[in-house]
Amino acid sequence: MDKPVAVISASSSSSGGDKAHESIVLTLEMIGAKISKESTLQIGAIGTKINNKAEILDSTTSERLKSVMNSLSSSIKFN
Repeated sequence: MDKPVAVISASSSSSGGDKAHESIVLTLEMIGAKISKESTLQIGAIGTKINNKAEILDSTTSERLKSVMNSLSSSIKFN
């Protein structure tokens, strides 16, 4: 595979789905995905950060998502 991948998990719990996140990262790495630390994000308490239209209300979450997507985009350009 050897392709750049971003991993984003969201959970209603404050942990941001840490166990599921770790599991999917491990699985993707086992099949050859290239996952940089800058291309991962765990979002805890997601219900407080989006509205019922799935619009992001939390500016920190919005900026972190943009950062992850920029990192992935850069990885794709240099791959």
